[in-house]
Amino acid sequence: MFVSSNVTDAPYDSSANYPLSVAEFKVRNRISNSVEDAFIAECIVSATLLLERYLGRAIATQTRELFIDDISYLDSNDVIYISGLPIQSISSIKIYDEDNVESTIDSTTYILDAVNGRIALNKDERWSVKQRNINSVKITYICGYTSVPITIKSLVSSLSIYLYGARAMECDIPKGLKELASSYRVIRVGFPHSGVVRY
Repeated sequence: MFVSSNVTDAPYDSSANYPLSVAEFKVRNRISNSVEDAFIAECIVSATLLLERYLGRAIATQTRELFIDDISYLDSNDVIYISGLPIQSISSIKIYDEDNVESTIDSTTYILDAVNGRIALNKDERWSVKQRNINSVKITYICGYTSVPITIKSLVSSLSIYLYGARAMECDIPKGLKELASSYRVIRVGFPHSGVVRY
């Protein structure tokens, strides 16, 4: 079973995609000019992405795609895990048959556990279409916070300031910030962040 995901980093557009705006950053750091606005935006984006990868969560609201090989053998006892908690909704699940013809799975045939990032078939349902060997399933979903918790927003702010001071985007998250962030980390013991688990 091969699983791959497609995560497109959203461009910075004030607080619409990211939990901290350039204006907020400048107020917190008593910056009154606009000379480094573009660099500040880069710091906010990089801080958000670093924290997302460390936490195993989606902070900014975003659309992701998960590609999975043939799942025709699964039944209602099996679970597909998707990464990027919290999950807001499933946009679509598309299956490609042996002739590469695309079909969309009826949303009434499966259930989403948005809290834990799990998809499962309803009782007696099957992924009935005979599927091609690779990338036969594409799950498109929306994830991330609609209202970012204050602790995570503060972490993004602190890490943005750290990156701004370091003048670099390539660095590790400081130990102190990792300790503060630890309660928000997604840890799935024995289960993948995304993929299929058979029970």
